[in-house]
Formats: sequence, C-alpha cells, structure tokens
Amino acid sequence: MRLADILTFVHLLLDCKLFVSILDLFSSYGFSSAVVAFVVIGALTLCLFAIFRRPTAQPRLGQNMATKTEHPPPPKKRAITKSELAAATGVTANAALYIAVKDPYSERIVVFDVSQGSDFYGPGSAYHVFAGRNATHGLAKSSIDPTKVEGDLSKLTASERDTHMQWFAKYTSKYPQVGFLVDDHELTDNANENETETSGSDNPRGASAAVGTTATTDGDKKDQ
Repeated sequence: MRLADILTFVHLLLDCKLFVSILDLFSSYGFSSAVVAFVVIGALTLCLFAIFRRPTAQPRLGQNMATKTEHPPPPKKRAITKSELAAATGVTANAALYIAVKDPYSERIVVFDVSQGSDFYGPGSAYHVFAGRNATHGLAKSSIDPTKVEGDLSKLTASERDTHMQWFAKYTSKYPQVGFLVDDHELTDNANENETETSGSDNPRGASAAVGTTATTDGDKKDQ
C-alpha cells in the first residue's frame, strides 16, 4: 500500500459519519477525541496495510507446476493368429493375456489385451475361461461354460446380440486393442506373398518374369 493510499483512506475516514459517531461515543465517557481518533485511525491503517502487504505464497521451483506426462504410444495393431491367441492366457510367466471379441459392426474379430484386468481374466479367476479364445459367443450368452465360449453367432437372439454389443463397447473403452484375429494359414500365406514380392524386387529378371507371367494369366482370363 502506498502512502498516498493511506492518506486518502484517512481523509475518507474523517469524513465518515460513523467515525464521528465513534468519537462522540468515546468522548461521552471522558476520553479525548484526539486520542481516540489517533488510535482508531492507526489501528485501521495497520489492518489495511497488513491486508494489502500480505505476501502471496509463491510455489517452489518445480512445485505445483504442470508437468507433461509422457504416455507410451499405443501398440500397433497387427494380425494375430489363433495359435498366438490360444497361448495368451497369462498362465506362464510374462505371458500375454488376450481375449478376442467380434466387432458387431463388421466381420473383423478384435483382440484385446486384458492384462490390466488379470484379477478377472487371469488364471484362477471366474472369467479365465475366456482368456486366449474368441469369447464372443460366451459373452453374448453371459455364460462361462467352457463349451459355450465359442459358437454359432448367427443363432443368437436379439437380446444376446445386444449383450454382445454392450460387451464389445465395454472392452473397447477399457482395454487396448492389439490386433485382429486371423487363421494361421492366412498369416503364412501373407508372409509368403511378401517374401515373393521382395525376392522379385531384388531380382530384375525375376520381376520381369513375374510381370510376364501375370500378363499371360490375365490374357488367359480374357480368353476365358
């Protein structure tokens, strides 16, 4: 608080009728008006000075400062074979814990990493029957019967299909998607195709031969 502010306050206080009434009150008890005025003005001034001069608590260096939290990048989605899924039951040390659920809006079967829910899906838990399997049928039927975990989805009732959608939404919001389920031979065929393409690109003659073969095949198809 500046000195000019204090003087302005004192001037306003002297013009205040309440202040004059306080002086009259103390004067009626025999107190000197000058002494009372000095004491009241001083007390109020000190109070205001203490209020306005109160230091603002400054955070220490590094305290209460927003820090940027670095989150690990989400896992890259990839093709996961049924054999790989079957091994992801969390039974052995450092083993993954996966559950597959069909996307109700497409033909793709999504694989979820439920490791953070190991209390529910880990070994010895009630829902461990779903671990390492395509659990769509069992979830839709709300059944943990091992014989009903997998089944014909075309025979589900409307209520069961709705339950399936609710479970898929729950998994999508809670667990990371690590990939989509494929048959073992599909991944092998894709790997072979990629290897063939790579070999052809490294060998110009092989590439020419491949192109010639493709052209001949296309010509045969046109003839047919």
